[in-house]
Amino acid sequence: MIVAILLAAAVNAAPIALDEALSLAARANPEVRIADLEARVAEARAAGVRTWLLPTVTASGAALWWNDSLEAVFIEGDPCASLDEVLRGFCEQMVGPYQEPILLRNARTQQVSLQARQPLTGLYGVSEGWRAGRAAVRAARADAEAVRAATAVEVVDAWFTALETRRMVDVARRGVKALEAHRTRSLAFHEVGLLGRNELLQIEVALSEARVNLLRAETGVGLAERRLALVAGSDEAALQPEDLDLGALPPLPEALPVPTALPTLTALAARREAALANRNRLRSDLLPQVGAIASWTRNWGLGTFSAEHEWYVGLGLEWEALDWGRHWYAAKEAGFQAEQAAVGLAAMERGARLQADAALVDARVARAAVETSRTTVDQAEENLRIVTARFDARVAPATDLLEAETLRSKAEADGLSATFDYLLAVARAQEALGMPVRPLEGIAGTR
Repeated sequence: MIVAILLAAAVNAAPIALDEALSLAARANPEVRIADLEARVAEARAAGVRTWLLPTVTASGAALWWNDSLEAVFIEGDPCASLDEVLRGFCEQMVGPYQEPILLRNARTQQVSLQARQPLTGLYGVSEGWRAGRAAVRAARADAEAVRAATAVEVVDAWFTALETRRMVDVARRGVKALEAHRTRSLAFHEVGLLGRNELLQIEVALSEARVNLLRAETGVGLAERRLALVAGSDEAALQPEDLDLGALPPLPEALPVPTALPTLTALAARREAALANRNRLRSDLLPQVGAIASWTRNWGLGTFSAEHEWYVGLGLEWEALDWGRHWYAAKEAGFQAEQAAVGLAAMERGARLQADAALVDARVARAAVETSRTTVDQAEENLRIVTARFDARVAPATDLLEAETLRSKAEADGLSATFDYLLAVARAQEALGMPVRPLEGIAGTR
């Protein structure tokens, strides 16, 4: 039942070219999408830091309903009553206004206020924080490129594996058909007494094993194509790779200078810059923070002693004079992180050349293996032709025929594996050199 489901998935899968699978993975692979979103998170964080370069404007307002208005009387009674007539008139002119109630607050008051704060000495720290944010964005983007390249190699591996399993099914089918033909001839020889029962049984056993191997290969097709769909991020249950002419091989990637443009190197260099900028930002926190302040207020209903409009401008200072070394040690931590990134970057730059050279060597060895395997296939087919003729002439036993058939099938399978190993080695070399992962580039009729 499981085999039938896997085979049905393989049959229903739509053929897809390698370039199409790579394009699909670049859009839909979950790891690529997560890395792209991480870059967007870094962009948003950096944009948020940049806003601290501009003044912060705060608006506030209030509307209050009190239980009663508030009034004040400064002079009660008649302080001029004991004075003579001349002084009494003068006294009444002086104290008369203060005998009336003075409004201090209405029963309903409103207030609107605007306040702007602009850091001055803090601008250096903010600018360094923004520089760190921009470096973090570059690092996140480089990480996304590295994930994209690694995913491309994984897609190439899955695509070639799926195609290889299909080709292995063809090899297994040809082996079954060849053994069925040998059995037909052997039955004819056995009926006329030219072939012993034991040799006929040997061919029967070999045929049964070949059929089991064919079933295993067909099952592997479904699994491989499901893996291809998973790696490419497809909504389909399985993706069938488009057939490929394996007669022509792509050229070896050319050796380049030290691949300093590798995404991993770019990311580490950006992280070093971010750590340096963050160290500078933290050091600036050790200094007094001076900022400009401006405020405007509009009042309603606050009585005689409050102005309707009032504003002021000024400077504010804030300094954590004693923080027990908190900012100092934080700056030292960021400095050590920058040094750590510098050491890692130097080591990675040295290792990048070695990794690229190793990938090129693997590709050259794989290409040589392809050339050797093709010669081996020709030799195995010629050997099978000779042994078959000798078997038909009854001068070679069935064991020789089975060995020759097995040798031919193994040589053909090894040739397929060597070819796909070379194509995958080309993709890995392209990744190590910082090139676009396109292992079929340069082969006519491929896409």
